[in-house]
Amino acid sequence: MIELEHDEVYSRVQRNPHRPFVVHACAGATTVLGATFEVPRFPKHFQVRVREGAVEVASLKRVTICDDVSQAAAQWVPVRLARDEEMTYDARVAAAWPGSRDI
Repeated sequence: MIELEHDEVYSRVQRNPHRPFVVHACAGATTVLGATFEVPRFPKHFQVRVREGAVEVASLKRVTICDDVSQAAAQWVPVRLARDEEMTYDARVAAAWPGSRDI
């Protein structure tokens, strides 16, 4: 596991179900499912870009901003990204959408 507090990580990781490679940043976790990927971190969000293979991005905790956002966060489901996909994860709303759409 890597705790990313600033900057970014770029790596090629082979899948190992017994020892998953996980990057934590901004209350989110990126689990590498065998991939070449990068995770740039910013003060309140991070991005995930997959070059090859696949990763899964999930919330580490429920974030409550207001009633509507809390409900959305409670229903948040991990997102799987494949080759050439990217997304932005914003910890303030604990929600994410694939295809470079920011929340």
